[in-house]
Amino acid sequence: MKFNPYIVGLTLIAVLVMFGQNAAVKSLMSIDGELSQSDLLSISEHTNQSLPLMVDPDTRLDETLVEENTFVYRYTVTKYNADELTSSNFASLIQEDLASAYCEAEETKQFYESGVLLKYEYTDCCGKLAAVVVISPSDCDDS
Repeated sequence: MKFNPYIVGLTLIAVLVMFGQNAAVKSLMSIDGELSQSDLLSISEHTNQSLPLMVDPDTRLDETLVEENTFVYRYTVTKYNADELTSSNFASLIQEDLASAYCEAEETKQFYESGVLLKYEYTDCCGKLAAVVVISPSDCDDS
């Protein structure tokens, strides 16, 4: 099994644009330009109205939620089990592309500038947690 991490990174951008998160972020953002906990909850609620959604042939975005200062995306990889995802180093393959998208994309700029972490949780076709990737502003400083 071969994953294309470039596609996964593009999937992130496509999902953000598709749900109008950029517009939602800008319209909900506090006057000082920072995203508050309330802003994040509103963005999650707005996004969840369109879920679940297949974002590529193998991946379904099931829900988003907020855990303190972290915006969480919960995905299901529909055609693979956790052992296949773990053995293929799935998390390490997508880490760099997700970090690049977080650090460079206009759609995620307000998350980055507000210090919000993005957490991606992937479960397998049977509901077993297969991978977790967390991206933070410090990932942008390392590039």
